[in-house]
Amino acid sequence: MAAMNAVSVLRGQITGVYGLYTSTLQTIAPGEWAARADAGANPVGFSAWHVPAVMDWALHTWMRGLPELRTHGDLASRPGLNPPFAAFGMSVDEAAGIAAAIAPSDALAYADAVYAAAMQLLDGLDDAQLDRVPNTRAHGTRLAQHQTPGYLAEVDDMYDLPVWRLLGGPCFGHAREHIGEIRANLAALRSHA
Repeated sequence: MAAMNAVSVLRGQITGVYGLYTSTLQTIAPGEWAARADAGANPVGFSAWHVPAVMDWALHTWMRGLPELRTHGDLASRPGLNPPFAAFGMSVDEAAGIAAAIAPSDALAYADAVYAAAMQLLDGLDDAQLDRVPNTRAHGTRLAQHQTPGYLAEVDDMYDLPVWRLLGGPCFGHAREHIGEIRANLAALRSHA
């Protein structure tokens, strides 16, 4: 048996989130995608976009000062994947617009790309590098969508966190929370059907 280290634990957690996410999305019926379980809930499709979008933001923009994957290559050509705002801090109407504009297959393709990028990043890390604190104050404010009041309020307590905390928070803790939200909303929608 291989020795356990923090990078392998993070790899296992992110792999688990990816499996839970993809299996959850495969159960969503077409009529459920843009639906809300109640007036205060996010549309299912928005939450499905939000999970890989936050991971993408954390892995690329926040940790390394790079543009999100959704802004270039094949992902940029998919309608709805690349709205003109950050992965969070948008209005309720903007969230509904994402659910209406994105297809489940696009969300899954986005998650596939983000998961592959996460595994590649983890391949290049060792446990000592997990304590490094990225220059998030510079990285996270380069684009116009990273200047909105909603975005800035969301990231206010996320500056100066080490890599392990950024991987553990946005990349699996926060993701699991929203996958649970998707599942709860689907259960509520199905109970009313």
